[in-house]
Amino acid sequence: MRIVQIVTSIVALLLLAGGAAPEPASRSTAPQSPDDAGLNVLLQRSSDLQNLIDRYREEQANFRGRQSSLREQIGIVTGQPGVTPELVRQDVGRLIEQQEQLELEGAGAKGRRQGLEKAIALLSHRLEDRVKSDAVAVELQKAVDAREQQVRLLEERYKVGAVTQSDVLTAEAALAQAKADLVAARQRVAGAGSVEALDAWDRELLRLSVDDQERQARLQYITERLKKLAPALADAVELDRTSERLVQADRLIHDAENERDKLEFQIQSIKARTGTKQ
Repeated sequence: MRIVQIVTSIVALLLLAGGAAPEPASRSTAPQSPDDAGLNVLLQRSSDLQNLIDRYREEQANFRGRQSSLREQIGIVTGQPGVTPELVRQDVGRLIEQQEQLELEGAGAKGRRQGLEKAIALLSHRLEDRVKSDAVAVELQKAVDAREQQVRLLEERYKVGAVTQSDVLTAEAALAQAKADLVAARQRVAGAGSVEALDAWDRELLRLSVDDQERQARLQYITERLKKLAPALADAVELDRTSERLVQADRLIHDAENERDKLEFQIQSIKARTGTKQ
């Protein structure tokens, strides 16, 4: 950056201010007094410092212009004109924290869902084994199978007019009753507690599924928001760096002006002593 070159220049000039005066490129035929020679050197140093100060001020103007541009870009991206870099960082940090929290909740919900599914499968398998080994449930299952076959046969015969619709409806009612008896028998074998547990776990699985959909929607919003804020965050970082460089330029101008003022004091002292008016 130009600021590095400027710093190098002022160091060189300050060193020059403390060193011996350079020999002129050509010697005048008229002898020059020590005061005149020293005055010319001081005038040249003062002029060089003023040029350096002007360059610093030009850099200041460039930094301030860049700051204005960065602030405008940040306001456009965030939709908040006048927002500060600190607020941008806080917004990004808050979103990242929420993202991590949602991901953590999602991992926990996934583990619970897998545990519930295994528990449901295990309990269902055990209840099925109980039902298969229960004599009453086995006979009721046979009754249901027989009723289903009877309904199918009556429906076929009804199509060709061999039986009435009333016959079909009567068979369907008997099938429904057989199924109800089978369900009651299975619940008896399984036990009320086991059935209630299965129902509760099924409801929780449904709730976890709904919660997961909501969590995914929130994660998607946060991801899109972070992607949108990425340029603003980069601009905020550059704005901070520009502010630091502006402070540095202010300090260098202050130091250069102090050095120039010292030279001006020496110049005026020599002029006063020699009566020089230039």
